[in-house]
Amino acid sequence: MKPVLLCILFLILGVQLSTPLRRGHTQGSATRSTTWAPIRVHFDVSNLNPSAETSYLANVILPQVKSRVASLLQVYSVIGNLEYPRFTDWCDVWLTFGVNCSVAHPLQLGPNLTIPSSDLTPKTLCNLTHCHEEGGGIPNVDFAAYVYSNPEECRPSTLALAGQIVIDIVTGQPLFCRINLCDLGTVNRENDDVVALFVHEIYHGLGFLGFDQVGPHTTQTVRDLFKCPTLNVPFDFVFETGGSHTSPTFFHRDVMNPHIHDTTLYSNISLAILHDTGWYDPIYENADPIVSVVIECFEDDVILRDMAILTLFVFGGVVLVLILIIVLIIRFFIALDRRRRVTDKDQERLLQDIYV
Repeated sequence: MKPVLLCILFLILGVQLSTPLRRGHTQGSATRSTTWAPIRVHFDVSNLNPSAETSYLANVILPQVKSRVASLLQVYSVIGNLEYPRFTDWCDVWLTFGVNCSVAHPLQLGPNLTIPSSDLTPKTLCNLTHCHEEGGGIPNVDFAAYVYSNPEECRPSTLALAGQIVIDIVTGQPLFCRINLCDLGTVNRENDDVVALFVHEIYHGLGFLGFDQVGPHTTQTVRDLFKCPTLNVPFDFVFETGGSHTSPTFFHRDVMNPHIHDTTLYSNISLAILHDTGWYDPIYENADPIVSVVIECFEDDVILRDMAILTLFVFGGVVLVLILIIVLIIRFFIALDRRRRVTDKDQERLLQDIYV
């Protein structure tokens, strides 16, 4: 009797046991091969409103993003389908009490983001006459990104946001991410800029975020770039904004700079940082050459010394300009005071002339 009452209660109240994943990530799994292959990225745009911008994004921009990322990164390929882990839902509750379920619901992660039921792990659904399989995951994919638009999550100057939503329970490697395109009108910018924006966000989804140290591949790449074979590379030389972007001072126009540039470079430095995660094998020969602020280095500390000299030079220039402004302001007030005194004397003389 109690199981029947519980089922009726669930039906009446509409209780959903799955917890919507609004932030952070959950754990999934994927079986992988033992050989490196170009990464296969899947984009889902079903959460975007149908429009010319959505069509252009899906048919023009995102295929270029897939091609670009595949030309730069290799992974151990996923064997079989990439499955989004399914949470407990009504069907599980009903089946516990011997009641069949004929409809599976998509996974709602937020007001603007839904995971299609076809992407979820497979599940057997039954009605009174027959059963069928629903779900099953995404075929021929190593990583998937769900694109949606929710301006409320964005700052005024932010174009897009990315976050991991599923990672491998064993290795920690990201499997799924979300990309919030803050304004769908961004698609109307220059083609190369939009492609660079999505490569930037995919890199975040793949694991380029929150680093707290410089790894060995990154260190070697910096040493090679600046021709300093024994340089001890400091953290803030490579990263900024909490270890989630490359420094625009030393790696100008790199795709992982915090801001989009006119000509973005898909450089070795970003690939090396992803290499240090242990999940990817970059194809360095396909990277763009990056021009550093220092061309040669004959001593281990030349870069740091030049960095200090540059900082002092800029700081000294700013101080000099401020001093000059202060001097001009002081001279202005002195001149104003003199003029006031002269005016006062003229008024006194005028009064004396009148009284005489």
